[in-house]
Amino acid sequence: MNITPQQLSVFYHPSRIFIVDDNRDFLVNFSLQLDPDLAYCLFSSPHEAIRQLLQIEPNNQLDKRVLSLQQEETENATIEHSLNIDLSLIQQEIFNQNRFDAISVIVVDYDMPSMNGLDFCRRIQHLPVKKIMLTGK
Repeated sequence: MNITPQQLSVFYHPSRIFIVDDNRDFLVNFSLQLDPDLAYCLFSSPHEAIRQLLQIEPNNQLDKRVLSLQQEETENATIEHSLNIDLSLIQQEIFNQNRFDAISVIVVDYDMPSMNGLDFCRRIQHLPVKKIMLTGK
């Protein structure tokens, strides 16, 4: 199975969300409107958010551990594919304490004084996360 860096595995759910905005009052208000069971981190400094993002170890994605794709060429030059799933590893994941630490979404304000949202997204474009940009402008 070939997963490109910009795709998110279904095994990431639920995950953490990073919310970046230079306005602390907006962050507090925004967080009050979120589901209390949602895992998120608030950052009023885009530089601090990037520093934290770059320190996070890329996790060994569950889909890469439990799924294997086998290709076999047949006599008539067609390729047969089979997908093997290790259900015991999926069951073990239930008890993995770190399974929800992956960051899948970053919500970032466009208009910030030290770095705008586009620059922020450019600096983390190599990360396999979805980016949502908001602006009040």
